[in-house]
Amino acid sequence: MEHKIGLFQVGMAFDAVLVDTFPDSAGTFDVFDDEGVLEAFQKYLFTGDDRNVKEVYVQGRQIKK
Repeated sequence: MEHKIGLFQVGMAFDAVLVDTFPDSAGTFDVFDDEGVLEAFQKYLFTGDDRNVKEVYVQGRQIKK
């Protein structure tokens, strides 16, 4: 499988989720000015939901916009 996964290159498999830690609607957590990317990501992992998911890609194709 190493010829299909593991690198960001053309022709490789690509699955990804684009997360917004500041969604337009009321979210399940707040990110404060003194917190960085790591804290925002941790809050998303533990308390985030579908309101934080902006885009989803499976096998390089966008399936949620």
